[in-house]
Amino acid sequence: MLATAPGIDAAILDVQLGSDSSEAIAEALHQRDIPFAFATGYGSQGVPAAFKDHPVLRKPFPMDELERCLTKLLG
Repeated sequence: MLATAPGIDAAILDVQLGSDSSEAIAEALHQRDIPFAFATGYGSQGVPAAFKDHPVLRKPFPMDELERCLTKLLG
């Protein structure tokens, strides 16, 4: 799993991956203290309950919102 690879500074996760969820990836990143945000068309309601405190990018999002989110994550 890429979430356990070295050299990751931050991540943007799509909540829904086909019929699967990115929750396991979020948990792996959380365990490593790697900041991440969720991208979803469902807003914060689509984010797994355990990660409600993480930033959410509502799709489709403009590039300036992505830039602000990454700045916050890497800040």
